[in-house]
Amino acid sequence: MSHHIFQTALNGRPVTVDLGWDRPLQYVFMTVSSQDLKDHPDDDSSPYLYSNLDDENLPIQGTQSVEYFQDRLTELGISVPSIMLQSVQDDQNQDVGNKTVAYQADGSFHVLFGG
Repeated sequence: MSHHIFQTALNGRPVTVDLGWDRPLQYVFMTVSSQDLKDHPDDDSSPYLYSNLDDENLPIQGTQSVEYFQDRLTELGISVPSIMLQSVQDDQNQDVGNKTVAYQADGSFHVLFGG
């Protein structure tokens, strides 16, 4: 899997976007999680604001696109650096796995693993 990670805020709450390519299963995935809920294990709320696993409208495996998830981010009111979206698209096109990259709001990034 490739993981492209962006930390930002939504309505004043810290959130993490994890978007990537799952090479073994051959699909694009995305989760958006609230960091403040993860820090409070006694809270019964799910830390996930979005997960492709819970998306009933997600196209069938093999037809998923980065654009679909960009639209989900727009619906949530989250914007990520365009280089992040392009990098996930590149991973899909090149069938890349075993890579983790963290992005900053200005589009700069740091490869944490692989790549």
